[in-house]
Amino acid sequence: MLNKEQLQASEIKDDRVLVLAGPGTGKTTTLVSRYKYLLDQGNKPEEIACCTFSRKAADEIKSRISKELNLDVKSLPVDTFHSLANTALKKMASKMSINVPKVYPQYERQNIITEIKNNNSKIFKDIKYEDQTPSKVLKYIDDIREKLVDPEDAAIEASEKGDEIQIAYADFYKLYEVYLTNNDLVDFARMIHFGYKAFAYDASNDKSYISQFKHILIDEYQDINFAQKSMIDELLKGGASLWVVGDDDQAIYGWRGSSVKFILEFEDNYDDVKKIVLNTNYRSENKIVIAANNLAKRFVERHEKNIISFGNDEGKVSVFKTYDEDTEASKVLDLIRLKADDKEFKDIAILARTNTLPKDVVKVLSSANIPMILKNNVNLFNDPHTKDLLRAVAIMGGIKSQKGWNKTISPKLLSFSKKLSEEDNWQKNLKSLSTFIINQLPSSLKDNELENKVGEIESCRLYLSEFENAVKAFEVLGTLFNEPEDQNGVHIGTIHGAKGLEWDTVIIMGCEDDKMPHSLTTSVLEIEEERRVAYVGITRPKTNLFLTWAENRDGIDKLPSPFLNEIMDYSPTAKKVTEDKVSRYASLMENWGEEAREHQKKIEKLKILRIHREKKRREEFIAEKQRRAELVAENRRAINSTIADGMGQGSGWKIKDTGNGFLLEVGYSAIKDGPSEKTRHDILSKVFNGGIDMPNTLKTEVAKTWGEPNSNERLRKMRNTINTALGAQKAKTNASQQAIEKWEKDLVYIDQVLRE
Repeated sequence: MLNKEQLQASEIKDDRVLVLAGPGTGKTTTLVSRYKYLLDQGNKPEEIACCTFSRKAADEIKSRISKELNLDVKSLPVDTFHSLANTALKKMASKMSINVPKVYPQYERQNIITEIKNNNSKIFKDIKYEDQTPSKVLKYIDDIREKLVDPEDAAIEASEKGDEIQIAYADFYKLYEVYLTNNDLVDFARMIHFGYKAFAYDASNDKSYISQFKHILIDEYQDINFAQKSMIDELLKGGASLWVVGDDDQAIYGWRGSSVKFILEFEDNYDDVKKIVLNTNYRSENKIVIAANNLAKRFVERHEKNIISFGNDEGKVSVFKTYDEDTEASKVLDLIRLKADDKEFKDIAILARTNTLPKDVVKVLSSANIPMILKNNVNLFNDPHTKDLLRAVAIMGGIKSQKGWNKTISPKLLSFSKKLSEEDNWQKNLKSLSTFIINQLPSSLKDNELENKVGEIESCRLYLSEFENAVKAFEVLGTLFNEPEDQNGVHIGTIHGAKGLEWDTVIIMGCEDDKMPHSLTTSVLEIEEERRVAYVGITRPKTNLFLTWAENRDGIDKLPSPFLNEIMDYSPTAKKVTEDKVSRYASLMENWGEEAREHQKKIEKLKILRIHREKKRREEFIAEKQRRAELVAENRRAINSTIADGMGQGSGWKIKDTGNGFLLEVGYSAIKDGPSEKTRHDILSKVFNGGIDMPNTLKTEVAKTWGEPNSNERLRKMRNTINTALGAQKAKTNASQQAIEKWEKDLVYIDQVLRE
């Protein structure tokens, strides 16, 4: 039975609906009920586009709908964004005069990049390619595709910045696209790009395809990226309603292109939005909900929610300080044994911020014969040579390896493994195998690298040797490799991989100041996402939440995560976590407080503006905002309100590049359909005379590279920067004449106007 808010969300008749569903509030139940309601109102399944972010989520929704309505699962068009895009492309390919491409396997893409590099050595001869791996190139391609940037604009943008690596990446991007086109292939990121173009083409013509959809439902809207949103916006031009469900507090995929701003700004992006909040948590006991709410209060920008627990105070929230990783692993084992007395192992999960943290826990649990299910590539050891050892052991035990473990081992390695299963000589044979693998290590390794790899292999061998016979070792490896869904084992994985899951008891380990938030975190916005990661983790348990941290890890002194204080400040179940030393994040957190307050003031101003703004002005605002987002990448916003045609907020602190890319940071660009000649010259004038709105600290940084305002040094720097981009573009066989003409005009403006 649905509660009041769930029923309202399911049966609402508004055309633009945002459903905010906190942890355990019945998000999927409400989505399924909405789908059922639309069918009950006479809509056909093919008139409803339901989008999810994973095949697993789509299958779950299909299964629940089919059970309630006795419908064939195959007839339900519940798709991932990629499936929706692929279907649109197949429908529109002939009208767009293109061939229907075949989906290219993700794992083969690196081979294409390597082939492109080998066949175009002249293009890439001037860069240190050995430091620019195929995976880095592909990340660049995927990131820029998500912003719907074509190869030509990517090349111009790289030339403007004067970054030789990015120029090479842009060349890779163009050649990669050519390769896919010539072979009628499409990868996942390109599929969204093509889907957007298919919907946009239909929207600009007869709308014969998009008009068939009357309703669009989107699950986990907080995880949407720019390309996916743009694709949906084109689909909406067919006249469909839009109903989305998500939780901005659980937006944790910014690192892969998702942007929390789309759910935060939903009411700005669409007209007449109805917002419904699901506030009742049916998963967690009250003490866990209180702890989660304590953390959520620290978010700088969020949709207001008042999450309450449907349960009672039976739950437990506790923090445990341990000496090092070994004592932490022992503590985790004790907690599991305590809870396993009245719960099955599958009701317990161990989560960590990174997939390398649990390795000591895995060893301890294995030695104690605790069954485990390892997820998210959490392995005993990540070194490839150590994997060879485990792979050989697994193969000889008849175990089917999964994911990154399924490579065929060499004949020599296999021959050394053949006698491994003989119980009488188990330890001897295992030692011989590890010695063989150590002897295969590359001679080019440095002494410290060699020592580390030998240490990893030997540690793994000693761990396997602890079992009394090969059969027992094979059994343990079987649980690690096969991961059967119905296995009664402790779940071990990352917090990211646990999103959407739940257990009775959750242990979050490694709650230290360089793990949570991660040591690479340097900005307020990054802190926000790290806090959301922690929030997702602590909202997984039903009854028990245990948080552990080590004073010393890998021989280095540690301090507790600053998030522990935020979680426990108001909790009646545990004392406040204190620090006797200054955290490495102390200054960052202090600055964060000041920046957060300033950011919050801006948010409040925007809220007031939203209330009083007339409808026509809002539409103009949205249209201009979307236009600018399509012209440049999301992170290329102009910082000056004049430059942004009255729409910017002067957020100078967002400037990241005060070097060669500074002109891009302040809105200057020669990409097609980019800033007008007048706007470009206004920007150049402001850069020259120091009229860009930014904090004094940034002005100082700019002056170091560009010279003081109104100086000949700054004039030379501006001219040289544009001239470098111009020269790089002219040298290309496929040079953009449009960009060349713009840069040449701007050089004349610098010489004839600014120089005076």
